[in-house]
Amino acid sequence: MEDNCFCSVVLWIHEEDTLEEWLENFADDKDFLRKSVHLILADSVCSDKTIAVCENVRKRFPGNTDHITKEEGTFAACYNEALKILPVCEYANFTDLSVKLKCSDLKKMKENISDKKNIAAWSFFPIYVHSEGDPVPYLPFEPKNYHHSTANFARFSLFLQGFLLRYDVIGDRRFSEKVPDDADILFLFKFLFDGKDYQLTGIKLECTEPFENDFYNYRRQYEKEWYTATLLKTYLPYLKKHPKSPFVKTIITYLIEIRFACNRNERSKNILLDKDLDDYFNAMKKVMSLIDDNILASYNLNKMAILPKYFGLTM
Repeated sequence: MEDNCFCSVVLWIHEEDTLEEWLENFADDKDFLRKSVHLILADSVCSDKTIAVCENVRKRFPGNTDHITKEEGTFAACYNEALKILPVCEYANFTDLSVKLKCSDLKKMKENISDKKNIAAWSFFPIYVHSEGDPVPYLPFEPKNYHHSTANFARFSLFLQGFLLRYDVIGDRRFSEKVPDDADILFLFKFLFDGKDYQLTGIKLECTEPFENDFYNYRRQYEKEWYTATLLKTYLPYLKKHPKSPFVKTIITYLIEIRFACNRNERSKNILLDKDLDDYFNAMKKVMSLIDDNILASYNLNKMAILPKYFGLTM
């Protein structure tokens, strides 16, 4: 590998069936992998199969691959283990088996970055691909290059796996293993706030897991802790830490609206009932009391009309 590693990719291994296929797909440009990429295989399955596959990759790409094991570890715990050994690089990417990342994609990103290395974070253009219909892009507009800052933004991605994060900005940051949910979003959220600027590119990245704005299929909407506990333990403390930031307030408003949109009218999942529902509304009030009315009334966040106009006006 070159002395100046372009990107360290941390792969969270949470199942064994698709691991070999993912690695074969990833290594589509072996020359670029050998010269510019370091792969950390963060194995939470730790089966005979995953261990054998990972060791085989280490033999094929010696010096470019690390294999760490943390049986039954969450993505946050596995990523934190990887951060302990993350080699010096220009950028780091945190991904999983649902994201069809390829070395050729990283090569395209390197070409985009070459003359703009001051930007803290670079995002692919994520697209959800599935067997039951057309591909669904994360953002509802044509993929182009958009440069934003936390002081001047109109669009944002909260899909951590789609980002390359500058190594020197990561510093000693770690994923919270105590928050009930959204540790990935919180990590990215904090990074973007401190990094100040980010670039959304038109380089496509296919994923097989629905995004948070898929109001029917996003997995976390079916978990009780995604609602009250996540608001109180994940977002409320961060909002209190940055009470004057429109960027922080806007993204947290977006995350609240996502939870409403996932359960509005016929989409109600009946996850929260009776006292649990009261607790959620009380938690939401605590959060929203710290957000400006003009932001709460914005029904069109991230260029998506998540809620009807009247809903934004009554929040």
